[in-house]
Amino acid sequence: MSAASGRVPPLDTERRRGRGRTSRMRTPPIVLLILAIASPHPPLTAQTDDARAVVAAAAERYADFHTLCAEFRQTLTASVLGRETRSAGELCQKRPNLFAMEFSDPAGDRIVVDGEWAWVWYRSINPETVIRIPLDPTRGGFDFYREFLENPLERYAISDGARETIEGETMVRVRLVPHTPRGYTAATVWIDPGRSLIRRVSIEEESGNRRTVTLRDIRPGVEIPEGTFTFVVPRGVQITGPGRRHGGSR
Repeated sequence: MSAASGRVPPLDTERRRGRGRTSRMRTPPIVLLILAIASPHPPLTAQTDDARAVVAAAAERYADFHTLCAEFRQTLTASVLGRETRSAGELCQKRPNLFAMEFSDPAGDRIVVDGEWAWVWYRSINPETVIRIPLDPTRGGFDFYREFLENPLERYAISDGARETIEGETMVRVRLVPHTPRGYTAATVWIDPGRSLIRRVSIEEESGNRRTVTLRDIRPGVEIPEGTFTFVVPRGVQITGPGRRHGGSR
């Protein structure tokens, strides 16, 4: 039986006992109806409609708050080597375009979006250099709440809608494929239908890498300390990246 459609294909031709000929067995219509009703999975169209409804509800909820903080766990899988790296910490965002990730593992790493630039400092790998990237509205941003919940019904082809359990709670899994290039080919988000909040996102980057972020202790509408979205370049640390001619330090 097709779980997505609820239809049962005709049974394979079977050989009758004691005879050398075959006959095609057809499932009675009443049996098809009973099996469709008893199927634990809704039809594909119903799941897709549910996915769109859940995304729309999350977008409406997102419009109600201007700040959010949460604990995160991140996994990055490299497509070339297949190697997986893990990290953790806390992220905060403030509309319209402020974002910060403070890493506890590896300790000291930071990503800060100050509204004009994105500052990426992987202190655990290269403490002498910070990468400064100008914000580009045509590319996917660090703030995936903003990325996936601002006008999602117009910006994405939405599908899936299956239920999946994350840390003991039932989520709705949604597949998002952008209509225009965003720096990634597709993303899957898991939304808590009760709170209308994203709990997990898995982004398929154009490079082939897959980045998955899982959130816990989500706190929408929280007051965020001053300075959270400001990156002060430490003394002796070089600045590299687009818009910087020869690096340098501050």
